[in-house]
Amino acid sequence: MVSLQELSRIAEIEFSDIVDATEFIGTKLRIMLTKGDFIDVWLSRKLLDRFGFHPILATSHALLNGCQP
Repeated sequence: MVSLQELSRIAEIEFSDIVDATEFIGTKLRIMLTKGDFIDVWLSRKLLDRFGFHPILATSHALLNGCQP
C-alpha cells in the first residue's frame, strides 16, 4: 500500500494546479486545496489496505463554525 508520504508527494506534484500544500497531523495527511477546501487522508495501522478520505469544503466548514458563507 502507498504511504502518506507518497500520497503527499503525488498531491503536490501531480495535482499542483489544485493543491496548495500538504501537512501531516498526527497519523493523517491533510491536503489543502486552492479554494480553501481540504481533504484528510488516513491509513489504518491495524487493517491492511484500509484507508479513508474525508473531504471538507470551505462553505460547509464555515457553516459548522457558525460563519456565513
